[in-house]
Formats: sequence, structure tokens, C-alpha cells
Amino acid sequence: MKQPALTDYIDYQQYVNNLYSTELDQGAKFLMNTSLDPAILSAKEVQGFIDRYHTIKSFWDISQDLFKRSLFDPNLVEIRNLILNEVNSEFGLKYHQNLYKQRVDLPYFFRTDEGIPGMITEIQAPGSGWGTLQALQTSIKYLERFMSLDIRSFNKVHIAENVSETIKELTHKNPFVFHQVDESSVMLDTNYFISITRKHGLKYLGHDFEVTLKNANFIRTHSFLEQATGSTFLEFLNRFHNEELLFDIFPSILFFQKIPLIFPFWTKTKHLYSDAIRNIFPFTSLVADNLQLENGTLITIEDFCNRKPHERDYYLKYGGTDGTINWGSKAVYHLGKTDWKKCKIILQTAREGYHNKCY
Repeated sequence: MKQPALTDYIDYQQYVNNLYSTELDQGAKFLMNTSLDPAILSAKEVQGFIDRYHTIKSFWDISQDLFKRSLFDPNLVEIRNLILNEVNSEFGLKYHQNLYKQRVDLPYFFRTDEGIPGMITEIQAPGSGWGTLQALQTSIKYLERFMSLDIRSFNKVHIAENVSETIKELTHKNPFVFHQVDESSVMLDTNYFISITRKHGLKYLGHDFEVTLKNANFIRTHSFLEQATGSTFLEFLNRFHNEELLFDIFPSILFFQKIPLIFPFWTKTKHLYSDAIRNIFPFTSLVADNLQLENGTLITIEDFCNRKPHERDYYLKYGGTDGTINWGSKAVYHLGKTDWKKCKIILQTAREGYHNKCY
């Protein structure tokens, strides 16, 4: 599709949409159309995003410490089993014990899903959408002269440049990146972002001849199991422990599932988390024999399904590590928009999964 003139905003936004939503065309649930009416965030909302970074980091610090202790403490075996639920034994208990004996780290880059600012439904590391955000910023910058908007604050930060400078600093100005893109939810988005960060000094395996598997020093992935089953993973792991390279995401299964989102609310672990942490997440609980509601009430699946639709306005999400269903809204159900029969089938299936260590 030929790029239209930038003065024709309607055609240009359709061009951007076609360019960046190509890989979502299989019954696409999301579109990349830019709105004719921009959403203007208040100064308070913008500051909220900045402040939540520290709260999110605290959430991961506590959750990772809990997981690490569970690997060695028989009194915390239930925590351990929740997190290692569906992982192949090769990357189960023994692997994680050896990993955490040597080093502990957090992801360097992540993004959140927030239906409304301040209410986080997911944290993804690194997540998709980085290229789309950069493309949106680039498009708006081109269109700025044709729009009566004050977007100076949006143009203060160049997404790709900031990411590039951070990776340069982490790698001591020698950024040789191996980005495993196969499991990214929108590969075109990821490849576009790679192309832009190369302009800011990052060098990538497969793009720049200087970078090899032997000297790559910043490893990025979208799937723990894709990374861990690669032929070079053990070599990367040894180099990581020798402080010769960094993983963008610490190679722990903890960061590739949604189970940790229950911990701030679960009676067995909520004492570890502050109200500030709980306030950035919607109430989340595990589907077991009964359901726990936000007010602490336990209710049977049957009684829940017999409620009126507006009284079961909850989402059910798969929380485990199966890479075929734990991303892209593939196992997400709005229970308030199903009839009682379908609601019962969905929740009974989830209950059976609980007893089969599939959460």
C-alpha cells in the first residue's frame, strides 16, 4: 500500500493501521487505528504512571522473594507448586533452585495492560506494542503541524531512543542484542522496533554481522520455554552467571504467567503485600472448589452461575505457563456476558484444571 500524503489524515491513519495490524487479521480483536479525537491525560494521570513503576517493582520484589523461599522451604511447597505448575521437569524445581542460588534479578523492560489508568490487569515483560507506540509517536510528530494540539509532552520522550540508551548503559556501550522474536504476539511490531533501535546504536544478531551467538550480551525473549529449549541456552546461562551477558527477563518461569497476581489477595500471602500494591490490581483469586469474591465471601460455582449476569461481572483467565493459551486473550472469559449454562461449563472446567494442577 502506497503511503498517502501526510495532509490526508484519514487515509494516513488507515495506512498506519494496515501497516501495524497485519498480524492480527485472524479475526482481529484489536485494531491499530489512531483516533480522530486524542485522549488527553491529566497531569495527575501522567504522574500516576510514573509513581506506579515503584509499586510494580515492589510487587515483583516481594513475589520473587516469596518464590525463591518456596524453592527451599517445605512449608511453602504450595506456593512453589502454583508457580511451577505446568513446567517440564527439566525446568522445574531443580533448575530454579540452581538459578536462584546464584543470582536474582528483575526484568529490565515491561509494560502494563490498564483498562483505566491505575488499574493493572496484566504486567508483560517485555510485552508487545513497543513498535506501535513508536510508530504512533512518529506519525503524530509528522502530523503535528496539521493538528491544533499541544503534544510537546508526548514528544519529550523518544521511546526507541530511551530503550536504546538504557541497553547501551547496561552493556557498557557495547550493545550486541539477540532478540528471539518467534513468540512475540505481533512480530511486525517487534521487527519495526528493532529497525528503529538500530538507528540509535543497538546491534542485533541476524541484522549486524558483528553480532554472533558467542558475543551477544543482551538476550531478549517473549517466551521462557522458547528461550530455555534453545540450543544456546545453557551457554547463555553460564555466561550470565559469569556476568558476561544479561537476560532482558530473568530466566525464571515466575515472569511468564499470571499466577503471581493472586498473591496480594490470597489469605495465605496477602500479609506480605501493602494496600498500595493491592490498589493497582483488580481483586484476583484462584478458581478452586469454591469461588472467593472481593468481599471475602466463598460461593459455590453453581450459586455463582445462578446469579444475574450483572452480578457475575468477573473475568476468568488462564493463569499458567502453557504458551499456546496464556497470551493474546486466548483463554479469557467475561462471565457476565455468558448465560448460566455456559458460565457453569467454563467454571467447572477451571475447577477440574485446579485439581489437575492447571490453573
